[in-house]
Amino acid sequence: MFQNVKEFIANYPTESPKIRKYENYIDFYESIFLKFKNQDIRVLEIGVQHGGSLELWKALTTPSSQIVGLDILPQTKQHEDERVRIFVGDQGDERFLTNVSNEAGEFDIIIDDGSHIPFHQKATFEKFFFENLRDGGIYVVEDCHTSYWRDYGGGLRKSGSFIEFSKTLVDEVNAWHGQRKKAEEVSNYTKQIRAIRFESSMVIFEKAQMTAPKNIELGVETIDVKTLPVAGSMGGIMNRLRKVEFLRSLVRRSPFLWRLMSKQIRRPD
Repeated sequence: MFQNVKEFIANYPTESPKIRKYENYIDFYESIFLKFKNQDIRVLEIGVQHGGSLELWKALTTPSSQIVGLDILPQTKQHEDERVRIFVGDQGDERFLTNVSNEAGEFDIIIDDGSHIPFHQKATFEKFFFENLRDGGIYVVEDCHTSYWRDYGGGLRKSGSFIEFSKTLVDEVNAWHGQRKKAEEVSNYTKQIRAIRFESSMVIFEKAQMTAPKNIELGVETIDVKTLPVAGSMGGIMNRLRKVEFLRSLVRRSPFLWRLMSKQIRRPD
């Protein structure tokens, strides 16, 4: 077991199975596997091809950890050993994904390095994130640059790409703060995605059972903001108007009104 990813790469024999990862992935995987250091975990990788990344996951986990791979190529069965199991099938086949989901069990880390086709990435995420990722687990989608490639059905801000889909989930994570504030009003995304992280060509999701966040207030107020005096030529009017919620809302939404109000706040001599 190697202590870190860089050590693994520096000592990886040239005749070993091929690995191809973007440079910025290295530090990320360093931090992720550090979270599970010395723990027996289960890792699922969609898309194993030459098997090099399977060697990386084995090197970064304990001898009792289990790794499951999924690939469309039957030849990838050769990568199986006492720690690795391979399912052969099409990532774009919903029935195949369901069979794997039912048979493979739960995982601590799921990595999608499969076809890189945006609608495959979305369908796989919606299956495995909810049904197979444990609470506290990490779901990684690699090579999201294909969301910008026309050959993959992508494009800048192209509807249907995995990047655009992930952007919508940012709103879902924050749904508690919008109009949907009750548990029955929010989606499963809101209830189970703790955090979303965007890296270059990569989107990472952290899973947890979420409830509406509560404010924690400690200490005493040192400034009475409700009666904070407003000076200036319009001070008297502003003091009266700011008691009206509708007008306060207008000020928050208007840069001009905000500047006007801020100029009236009495500054200490």
